[in-house]
Amino acid sequence: MKIILPIVLLLQTQTADTDYVKKVERVGESVLTILINTASFGFDAWNKLSASQGKRILEDVETKTATLISANDTLKTDMENSIKEGKASAFPIKDRIKVLNNQITEISKKIAEFDAEIDKTSPHAAEGREKMTTHGDAKPRALNGVEQLWTQGRYQAAINRLREGIDELEKLKNADRCLLDSIDKKKAVCDSDLKRLPN
Repeated sequence: MKIILPIVLLLQTQTADTDYVKKVERVGESVLTILINTASFGFDAWNKLSASQGKRILEDVETKTATLISANDTLKTDMENSIKEGKASAFPIKDRIKVLNNQITEISKKIAEFDAEIDKTSPHAAEGREKMTTHGDAKPRALNGVEQLWTQGRYQAAINRLREGIDELEKLKNADRCLLDSIDKKKAVCDSDLKRLPN
């Protein structure tokens, strides 16, 4: 399924979401939107991004995303251990998810900065960016968030939902790396499925 949404709308919608994993999905869609939209950029556009703050911003996104993936993995392990130890009902899920929410919000802000950098450095290449195609899939989104599922006592479902978030973060990290490599090589290096293009 293809969705037509501007980056700013994706990011605004993301901040309105209360479900952590939905926020992760929205931010991932934003990065994929940028990746798809920049596929037609020529050498000059990539070169200008290389000389701008764009690369620094993407490197920051890469670091923050790796940190968030690690935090998600730790949370998943702690959730699993609390079940094994019979302490699931007392697990501080709300506080733990709040920390992750703050981290994905910071990543979202950085992506918005990079999007603005494209507009500043390559306004002609960025024409038509008010309508951008985001990568989507036919998979229905879960209606319940990690925290909600956990407080309902649906512990395994909450862990499965968190695992979906980790998968989305991995995609986000890969898309960010594609953009960084594109800046280095001054041309698009990945397609919309994050597969490497031939040299």
